[in-house]
Amino acid sequence: MKKLLFPAIVAMTLFAACGGTDDGQQQPKEVNVLVASLDSCSVFIDVPAQLKGKTDINVIPEVEAVLDEVLVKEGDYVKKGQVMFVLAQTSYRAHLENARANVKVAKAQLGNARVKCDAKKILFDKNIISENEYKVAQNDLENAEAQVAVAEANLMAANYDFQHTMIRAASNGVVGNINYRRGSLVGPAIQKPLTVLSDNSVVYAYMSIAEQAYMELVRSYGSREAILANLPKTNLILSDGTIYESQGKVETFSGVADQGTGAISVRVAYQNPDGILNSGGSANVSFPIVLDSAIIVPRSATFEIQNKTYIYKVHKKGNDYIAETAIVETLRLDEQHYVISGEVEPGDTIVTDGVRKMQNGMPVTPVFNTK
Repeated sequence: MKKLLFPAIVAMTLFAACGGTDDGQQQPKEVNVLVASLDSCSVFIDVPAQLKGKTDINVIPEVEAVLDEVLVKEGDYVKKGQVMFVLAQTSYRAHLENARANVKVAKAQLGNARVKCDAKKILFDKNIISENEYKVAQNDLENAEAQVAVAEANLMAANYDFQHTMIRAASNGVVGNINYRRGSLVGPAIQKPLTVLSDNSVVYAYMSIAEQAYMELVRSYGSREAILANLPKTNLILSDGTIYESQGKVETFSGVADQGTGAISVRVAYQNPDGILNSGGSANVSFPIVLDSAIIVPRSATFEIQNKTYIYKVHKKGNDYIAETAIVETLRLDEQHYVISGEVEPGDTIVTDGVRKMQNGMPVTPVFNTK
């Protein structure tokens, strides 16, 4: 018998709230009503969004070597140019010194070739040697000059490699997860970056809206540029349900709809001076959409039973008016009003307040009011 107790209570509750009428002896109750009509309005809907920092930079070595030093910790704030990691430098330093020595050798050989060429020119001018012998000296000089250029290029490359054993921050930002530890062999081909450096001073919320919603915005505002200039600022609803303290501005709409879903990508920028928002997180953006054909009712006209929202519609039955429930879906318009859809049409007579004290099928006397 205990197992039947709760269903019985629920059934009695539903009967009292939605179905209980007597044998027709109830006196009509005066209720305030409005006649549903279509209006144009803007409502806010919660759209899932992915958060990304102003920049998310994968930190990947440009040379291959053993990771020798890790100079930062996860979550550290670093400045552009700050050394974050140091790779083993011994072989790269030796290569650099060798390249420097090669430049000196090449320059010495160039000096010798220039002296010989000058001497050959004097002899050639006095017709002591042939033109071919002089041209050989000129070619040796050009070759020596080329060897200097090669040696200097190799020195530049060796210096580049050596400098990149010290991995520096490419921008200001926060250090993400460090995927390798000291002693790991790392290089340009590693599967994961050493870390991700995120500049979270501004965080972007990336989301998608239906192409139809975007076209409604265009029709309402006139152009893409007008939308961006005049669209209301948006709230960011964090994963714990709280609203982020700073409102965001819609900065871009993608120029191409997704071929699979037809959705338009939207980017909203939120200032993040205190670092509360993290790149890679998720949230909901309270995004404004324009409805050209909306039925608006006071929030007091709705009530909920078992996760369903209802209104009372008034119908004339003979000489009497009867209130009957209808299931609707709601969108929040403001603190006092909903936009509703579902079992409702323009011209329906809707009870605007006192609905929690009413019963399905009860006789009423409608008092017409405005929204």
